[in-house]
Amino acid sequence: FLRPTGCTASDPCRTSTGSTVLFTAIARPNRPELPQQQVQFTVQRRSGSTFVAVLVQIVNVGSSGEAQLNVTFNTAGTYRLRANLLPTSVNANSFPTEFEYYRVP
Repeated sequence: FLRPTGCTASDPCRTSTGSTVLFTAIARPNRPELPQQQVQFTVQRRSGSTFVAVLVQIVNVGSSGEAQLNVTFNTAGTYRLRANLLPTSVNANSFPTEFEYYRVP
């Protein structure tokens, strides 16, 4: 899961230039003896008719099962963001979250 949610392509969340949004990816917590879980956050910005990655960040999942990333929107545009739990030696790939869309006027 990725929070905040509800920001769709047809109805993106709006935020102002220079504002920071805290994104939280929620995973099932690992037992301490298992390998550290990590989440890859991908932030893309619309460029013409496509989206281009502007940030790819890997964050460790904490003992609460959460990985967090602050994103500051410094440039106007349309953005989309998703998270993906990376595989470890004892678990397989997961599906990435749905994209969350943001509009910065």
